[in-house]
Amino acid sequence: MTRAGAPDRLSRMVEPDVSAVGGVAEVSESRAASHSPVVGKASVIVGLDGREHDADALALGRFLQAALGGGLLLAHVIPPGPPGQGRLALESLERRDGQELLAKSAERLGSASIETQLVEPCPAAPGLSRLAVERGASMLVLGSSHRGAVGRIVPGGVASHLLAHAPCAIAVAPVGYATRAQTSISRIGVAYDATTESDLALAAAAAAAATLGVPIHLYHAMHEISKDPAWDKFRGHIEEFAQGILDTGIRQLRPGVEVTGGVLEGDVADVIAQAATSDDVALLYVGSRGYGPLREALFGGVAGALLQTAHCPLVIVPRSSRSAVDHSRRIAHAHARA
Repeated sequence: MTRAGAPDRLSRMVEPDVSAVGGVAEVSESRAASHSPVVGKASVIVGLDGREHDADALALGRFLQAALGGGLLLAHVIPPGPPGQGRLALESLERRDGQELLAKSAERLGSASIETQLVEPCPAAPGLSRLAVERGASMLVLGSSHRGAVGRIVPGGVASHLLAHAPCAIAVAPVGYATRAQTSISRIGVAYDATTESDLALAAAAAAAATLGVPIHLYHAMHEISKDPAWDKFRGHIEEFAQGILDTGIRQLRPGVEVTGGVLEGDVADVIAQAATSDDVALLYVGSRGYGPLREALFGGVAGALLQTAHCPLVIVPRSSRSAVDHSRRIAHAHARA
């Protein structure tokens, strides 16, 4: 990874205050596991499926709820049984297993009264999306694939498919996050390229930073350019253009937010992931077109690539989550006025 010649730039500053996230707080008052609709909002929903990565999702969900406030809901979508005479019996067994999973997961967080909910049989991604709409969630939290190196995010089917369905941001925990879970947030990062999707990610990150009183760092990556002196003039133009993109993002932020920006050079996902690790970024926000996993892969979506390279929790903000971003902004403004 190389950082381009343009220096980091500071636009606005406040004294960061991270005292609000200095530990893990008690979660919201809850209801028993149920497969019927539950009235009320849950800012953070953790999707569980009974695999090893559930521990990482639980740790990240608890941390985000404690840091950002609001309710915490643990959810499990009952997988639909195959067509045939035994379908109802199989789904009944899955329902029982789901209730046990939710109860044990709540106990793992240290509270038997944490809010939980079963979702009736359907594919997991649309089931979680509908639940997020019903509960007015601002974030869905998932674990990475149970396969892969510790500290890396490995794409999973639900996380990928949610890019096309989710009405809110999707936070994905790296493998092994539960064993090294954070107790505070000191910096938030944003992969930024001035597209509509990255503007939404920036807005969501800014709302979180305003709530927490922590700085934001914008990353923009340009493709690697030859070091041959013959390319120096071209490099200068590209670096100037890249810095202009960062300045566009910085100008969008409200006064009172500490923000810096850096131009990187190389493979977009690789250099941003490496820089975020070096800069001790606690949450890395990125926008997504929301086309779903196939088009994201075919069109080289940065969100899909960062799912494979990021070492810190990744917060993906789909284009379909605009209303949730607006809600987060209102919460942040309320915190600022308080």
